Amino acid sequence: MSAHLINGAGTAVALAVFALTACAPLKAFPEPDATLPAHYTATPTEDAAALGDARWWTLIDDPDLPSLVETALRNNRELKRAIARIDEADALLRLNGAALLPQVNAEAAAARNRVTEVGAVPLPGNAPVYRADQRLVLTTSYEVDVWRRLRDAREAARAGLLAAQETADAVAMTLTGTVGQTVVSLRATDLSLALTRKTLASREESLRLIRIRRAEGLGSDLEERQAEATLESLRAQLLQLERTRGLLQNQLALLCGEPSTILPPRTDLAMPEAPVPPAGLPSALLENRPDIRAAMAQMQAARLQTQAVRAARFPLITLTGTLGQQSGDLANLLTAPGRIWTLAAGLAAPLFDAGRAEARTDQARAQALQAQAAYEGAVLTAFREVSDALTSLEQNRRIEAAQAAQRDASTAAAKVARIRYEGGYAGWLEVLDAERSANTAEQAWVAARQARIAATIDLLKALGTGWAADRPR
Repeated sequence: MSAHLINGAGTAVALAVFALTACAPLKAFPEPDATLPAHYTATPTEDAAALGDARWWTLIDDPDLPSLVETALRNNRELKRAIARIDEADALLRLNGAALLPQVNAEAAAARNRVTEVGAVPLPGNAPVYRADQRLVLTTSYEVDVWRRLRDAREAARAGLLAAQETADAVAMTLTGTVGQTVVSLRATDLSLALTRKTLASREESLRLIRIRRAEGLGSDLEERQAEATLESLRAQLLQLERTRGLLQNQLALLCGEPSTILPPRTDLAMPEAPVPPAGLPSALLENRPDIRAAMAQMQAARLQTQAVRAARFPLITLTGTLGQQSGDLANLLTAPGRIWTLAAGLAAPLFDAGRAEARTDQARAQALQAQAAYEGAVLTAFREVSDALTSLEQNRRIEAAQAAQRDASTAAAKVARIRYEGGYAGWLEVLDAERSANTAEQAWVAARQARIAATIDLLKALGTGWAADRPR
């Protein structure tokens, strides 16, 4: 008897020592370092702060862009995958929440068996050889969440659900930016096509006039061959632009999730126009970016998961029970004498696991620190993307102005060269060089205009415009 008492006391002491060791406080996580300047330029303005509330694609002057973006948000397959991951995270949250409640099962069984008559223990003379048993019970089990393991796991799943929602918004943010850039590229290609066709028609007319002059003895074979070479070069340029437009159209159809998506050229052949962002953009606008909010939620989920893993080192307390009826015959199954029940409490704790629990906790903590570094990196990356977009926007604005001046000067020079040629003061080669320079300048201006609009879209997207946290999903 004394030996049993000593063994029981030893076990109790071991459990007490283990509990005291396991309850040592978890090492605090460092605060994430996501400090940024207050704003990007001189003074924050009210217009700049309000920029995050607008859906950026409604700010671009293009009649088809809003509907194309909405179509992509509705049909894009990658976005649908991200939305399905939200449903998965929601199911995981409900699963972890259910672990906090008792689980009740119903069991019903019926059996009939025959016992041996020649066993080691002889049967009494009146004992039946054939026996029946009917059983109808409810069983339940419940883990007492003393150490918050289940509650921390549930909160980690809740943070995971938020991360999945924000990740879906991040996919949508990237998708809208890609749709916008594709539309701008299509508009630029359409304008380049129109300018090339116009130049091609002019070259065809020039070749026709040269052939007339040659028939009259006023032209040369060299001039005709030079005009033909220029004409074929323009035709090759036109074919290349048509190929580019076809590829862009295919990309837009893929983004919109509808193979039948067609973006016809604008009748006015105008490029989209974009608003000029106000001065003093506050860095707080980055809080609108769903990828940053997703990274923060993932960091929080990893920290909570670390606490849940650590709680697994503590003693596990469980309650189990059964309540039901059991009888050898069906007639007495639901009677009071056939009632059965059990109630049990259990305590289980690892006394020696060779450091497994500690290793799992350290692993979870390291994953949480990785998530924190990812969050800090997401903030810094977002700040850099906005800074890059601001720099690109300013430089592209200046480049566009310079290209516009070069276009106007080259067009004027081509007109003068043609007048000099028609007046006999210059050769055809001078006209070709001037018109080739004018065509190149026009195409360069289109590219500069496209780059400026693209930089504006990059800026609006990088600021998280249209993705405020309180927007309806």
